[in-house]
Amino acid sequence: NEILGRSQKQNIVNEINLPEKTVTSNIELVNVFNDYFTDVGPKLAEKIEYEHNCSLRDFIPQHEPVERFIFQPVNVATVYRLITKLTISKATGIDEISAKVLKAAAPAIAEPLTRIFDMSIATDRFPMEWKAARKQNILSEHQFGFRQFHSTTTTLLDCTNEWYINMDRGLYNTVVLLDLKKAFDTVNHEILLRKFERYGFGNKALDLLSNYLTNRTQRCQLNGMLSDQRGITCGIPQGSILGPLLFIIYINDLPNCLKHTTPRMFADDTSFTAVGKTLNEAEEIANKDLKNIKVWLSSDKLSLNIAKTEYILIGSRSKINSMDVQPTVKIDTCPIKRVKSAKVLGVEIDENLNWEKHIEYIASKVSSGIGALKKLKEFVDRDTLVLVYNALIQPHFD
Repeated sequence: NEILGRSQKQNIVNEINLPEKTVTSNIELVNVFNDYFTDVGPKLAEKIEYEHNCSLRDFIPQHEPVERFIFQPVNVATVYRLITKLTISKATGIDEISAKVLKAAAPAIAEPLTRIFDMSIATDRFPMEWKAARKQNILSEHQFGFRQFHSTTTTLLDCTNEWYINMDRGLYNTVVLLDLKKAFDTVNHEILLRKFERYGFGNKALDLLSNYLTNRTQRCQLNGMLSDQRGITCGIPQGSILGPLLFIIYINDLPNCLKHTTPRMFADDTSFTAVGKTLNEAEEIANKDLKNIKVWLSSDKLSLNIAKTEYILIGSRSKINSMDVQPTVKIDTCPIKRVKSAKVLGVEIDENLNWEKHIEYIASKVSSGIGALKKLKEFVDRDTLVLVYNALIQPHFD
C-alpha cells in the first residue's frame, strides 16, 4: 500500500455506540457484530410486504423429468482429484485446517471423506461440524455467474453487442442496474427448497438440502476475539462451495417475470434492457417490467435497494444530446436515479459506449503500478520487477 500510495485501513474496533449503551469490551464488541450479521437477513425479510396473489407457479413451470434428480454416490478417485485441485490461497474454515494441509493429506483422507460423503447422501443428513461458517439444464440462459464457460467477459460482450445493434438501428437502450438489498443474507430456505422441488429434485435430494440449510450457526471474529455462536434462520452459507449455486437457483426464475425487457444476471449483479424507438416507449417498457420485478421480489422475500439502483440511457451521441425531457423510470412511486456512466462488472460504461471513462480508469491504475516499479527498481532484480509487473499492471490489460 505504501508503494502504491494507498492509505492503509485500520481494522481494529474499540467502541460501538448503541442506543442504550456504549460497548467497549472485546467480547461484547464481537457479539454485537455477530448479532447484527445473524439478524440482518430475517429483519429485512420481515419488512417485505408479501404479494398474496402470486406464487412460484407464476414464475417456475413444473419440471417433469424422466427421472427425479437424486444425489449420486461418489468414489475415492473423484474425491482425491478434487482435493488436489483446492486453491491454497483460500481462507480456512472455523476448523482452521488450510487447503495446503488438505492437499498434502489427500492420499490419507480421500477414502474416509468418500465414506462420509456417501453416508451423508444415503441418510439425507449433513454433518453438523460442516454447518459452522466463518445433468439437467435448469439454469436460465440469462445467468452468467458461477457457470462453466461463462464469465464477466461473456456477460459484457453479450450486453454491449445488443446495445451497439440497437444504437445502429436508431433505438434507445434504457439499462436498469438493479441492486438487491443483502441478497445472499435474505434467501428464504423454505422458498429455496420449493424451487428445487419445482425443478425436479426428488424427496431424498430435498431432504439432504434441507438438512444442509437447517441448524446452521456462525461466529464473528474481531480484534482477535471469537463471538458466541448464533443460529442462522435464513440466507445462503457464504464462502461455501454450494453457496453461489444455491443463490443463482434462488433467483433463476427472475427472467420469467419480465415480459418486455432483456435481463442479464451475474450472481446478484442484475440488469435489464428496455428498448424503444422513442424515449417514451423505452421509459414505458422499463416501468412495466419494474412493476413485474416488484411482484417477483415480494414473492421471493427479497428487496431492492432503491438508493443504489440506477439506470443509464444508452444511444447514439446525436440522440442523447437532442433529448429535451428527462425520462422518469420508477418502481412504485420511487424514482430511480439516472446516471451518465456506471461500473458494470468492473467496466465503466457510458451512455455513448465510447469507453473514455474506462480508459481513464485503466490509465490511472496502470500509472499507479508504474510508479511502484520506479520505486522498486533500485532495490530488486529484474525477475522481481517482472513479478510486480504481472501482479500490478498486466491484469488491467487482460
